[in-house]
Amino acid sequence: METLASFYCETYDEAVEEAQRRKSSPEERSMIHCITDSPYGNGYVVRSVDAELYCEMVADSPDLGPGLGSWPKSAPGR
Repeated sequence: METLASFYCETYDEAVEEAQRRKSSPEERSMIHCITDSPYGNGYVVRSVDAELYCEMVADSPDLGPGLGSWPKSAPGR
């Protein structure tokens, strides 16, 4: 499981191009790619994370409320 370094882009079009480049790479094809507003001001950040790791993070999130994160450990599929 891995994550890739975040990539800063000045425009949304650049961010889309970077996300497309990552999606077309054989090593990064199975990753989830996300474009977010840059926390450093203007621009965007492309983030990539392994799909399995992302699913585990979402399932373990306490912010899910009455969803996957609140299932009892003895529930089917756990």
